[in-house]
Amino acid sequence: MKVIKLALISFLVLFLLVTAITFFIPSKIRISRAVNIKAESGTIIAQLNDIRNWKNWYPGFDTLSLNKPLEEGGKVTFAEVRGSQIALIQDSATHISATFNKPDAQKMNMGWQVISHEGSDLVTVQWYIDFKLKWYPWEKFSSLSFEARYGSMLENGLAALKNFLETK
Repeated sequence: MKVIKLALISFLVLFLLVTAITFFIPSKIRISRAVNIKAESGTIIAQLNDIRNWKNWYPGFDTLSLNKPLEEGGKVTFAEVRGSQIALIQDSATHISATFNKPDAQKMNMGWQVISHEGSDLVTVQWYIDFKLKWYPWEKFSSLSFEARYGSMLENGLAALKNFLETK
């Protein structure tokens, strides 16, 4: 009986300690990458704000088909891909947001900021993914791997976008 009591108390103390440590991990995380592209900002925006154009640069989209596409103003702003719903919103002339909804997963928000520089033919494109985490210790600790998991995808996508636009 003493062993069981010791095991329960030890488990409870360990759980509380791990939970306390996770309070130091932020609940809102942003993974971000940027690249300079030698192209006009309008050309870049045209690639970003039409889901049909993602096949040209978004990692993995070249082999996917868009289901139930919704076309607004000559561009696809909503589609289903492999069970995920993708919705695009152009917040301004230089900022585009996207949400990925999958029924059994957490909603993922991402966006692109296109920044022109006066006196330069380079345009900076920043691609970011925002995550909102719950207080659960396992969710907070899993966020420590987000940089490795999503950072390379962002880098590859931006490199492909740059390559596509600069060789066009």
